[in-house]
Parts: sequence; C-alpha cells; structure tokens
Amino acid sequence: MELLALGRKGSMVSTCHGIDIQMMWKLVRSSWILHVSCKKRRIAPIAALMSSVMHYSVFDNEKMHEYENAPGPLKWFVEKILEEGTKSPRTIRLAALHLSGLWLSCPSIIKFYMKELKLLTQYGSVAFDEDFETELSENRDAKIEVSVLAKSPDPELTEEFINTELYARVSVAVMFSKLAEIAGTHNEDRNGSAALVSGKMFLLELLNSVVLDSALIILVDSFSPTQLKEGQTFRNDMN
Repeated sequence: MELLALGRKGSMVSTCHGIDIQMMWKLVRSSWILHVSCKKRRIAPIAALMSSVMHYSVFDNEKMHEYENAPGPLKWFVEKILEEGTKSPRTIRLAALHLSGLWLSCPSIIKFYMKELKLLTQYGSVAFDEDFETELSENRDAKIEVSVLAKSPDPELTEEFINTELYARVSVAVMFSKLAEIAGTHNEDRNGSAALVSGKMFLLELLNSVVLDSALIILVDSFSPTQLKEGQTFRNDMN
C-alpha cells in the first residue's frame, strides 16, 4: 500500500497519496473475497490483511470512511471485519489492536466509528485463548505480521489481555484514556480538538446506550472501584 501510494503520488485521479476511492474499493473487496475463501483463521494472514488494507497512508483521509453520504471503502471493510469478529475472537482482538492504534493516531476519523466502538466495548468475556498464545509464540510469520500492526497505546496491558476476549474492551478504554491526555495537552491543535470531540461523542453514545442496553449496565457493574474512579477522571478530562 505504501509503495503504491508513493508510486502514484501526484496523479490527477488521486484523492489520498495516490490512492483514489475507486482503487480502494477494488482493493478492499478483492482482499475480503480472498480472506473469506480461507477456511482457517490463522493469526498471520489476518494480521497481514489488516495492516495492508487499513494502512496509515490512507487511514487519515475522511473520504475513505465516508464518501457522498455513504460508507467509504475502509468503513465498509471495518464493518466486515468486526462482523466476522463477533464469531471469531482472534479476528476481533487483532482488529481492536490495529484499529485502536490507528484511531489514536487519527483522532478526526473516530467520529465515523461510534457504532463499532460500542461493539468493541461490549464484546468479550474472561475466556482465555490458549491456541492464540501458542500460535503467536511458535509461529514466526504470526509474530512478524502482528508486529506490523499499529502499535498499542499501552503495550503492558496488551501483553496482559491480548490472549483474552476482554482485550477489545481494554483496547478501547486505553485508547480513550490516551485521547483524554491528548485533549488536555494539545487542546489548541487539530488532534487535540478531534480527541476532545470524539471522546465526548463516544461518552454520549455510551450514556444513551446504558439507558436501553442491559449489557452495558452489566459492564458498568463489573468495573472495580479503581476503574470507576479512572472513568470519572476521564469524564472530567473530557469536559
């Protein structure tokens, strides 16, 4: 993706570092067809798919997420990945790892993904995936491809939770905690403003959902006193 972007930079049809919308649609659809044709969900190919399609060079372009009042190619792709992730715990964990890093680096894009963030926040249990840990430790390709994914905002928590279904929730919580820091320290620049807006949007989304969604009430009830205190601090930072 990066080489393609550089190679086509300056093209009259370009909209994002040499990648136009139609080209991106072809890429995401063909990549998805290839992905679903694979019977087994191995870590290496899933991670390679995400890092190559959801690439930094195109992710910060809003037209890739919403175009002419409809989902853009990357939005479509993320929806497909997370839809599959509801049936594939390792897919949703890898997606949460990569997306949280991308969203943190591109706060202005978060506003397009409130529904997906809520899904990640509600996903998971305390179940432990021993196969995931084994494959990651024994398969060299898996290690390499996961290392190419967007870097986690908190490597220690990633190491602690990546083998559990709770990781999707943890990744979202950590991301918004980091966004609160950005909003507090860079409140006059574009990223700081975007971090503040996205944090408020998601907090409002959660508060609205708690009224109607018993799963989120259970999620809130499961928080420890320390977690609730940290959550209150985050809300104060967002105000």
